[in-house]
This record gives sequence, C-alpha cells and structure tokens, in this order.
Amino acid sequence: MRHGVKEYCIEMELNCVMVSLLLNYIKKIINTTISNYNNLLSIYKNKAMHNILIEHLKIIEVQLPNKTHALNVDQKCLQYREQLDDPDRN
Repeated sequence: MRHGVKEYCIEMELNCVMVSLLLNYIKKIINTTISNYNNLLSIYKNKAMHNILIEHLKIIEVQLPNKTHALNVDQKCLQYREQLDDPDRN
C-alpha cells in the first residue's frame, strides 16, 4: 500500500509540473497574440490618421486658391490705399 501512495504522489507532482508548463505555454501564446493585436491596432490607427490627413489636404487644396485670391485682392487694396494716402502724389 505504501508503494502505491509514493507512486501516487510522484504522479501528482508530475501532473502539477505538466500543468505549470502548459500554463506557461498558454501565457506565451496569449502574450504573443496580444502583442500581434496591438501591432495591428497601431497599423490601423496610423492608416486611419493617414486617411484623415489626406482628407484635410484635399480641403486645403480646395481652399488655397480662394485664400490666395483674397490675399491678392487685399494687397491691391492696400497698394491703392497707400497711393490715395500719399501726400507726394499731387
């Protein structure tokens, strides 16, 4: 009977070691999976930010000619104003 108890204890220790090894293996798999998902998330965030910036650039491209024209008009108005205000003009 005593021999059976010793074998049982050894078997339990082996089972505990196997469970511990299995848990460590599962932990590695989970950590790798989390790391991979974090990398994918970062890629998707960068892609989304890239798309947003492209849309902003498109808006700026549309607005730029209008703003440039407005600045040119302002500059011409200032030049005309300076001519009107110039005392040496007459």
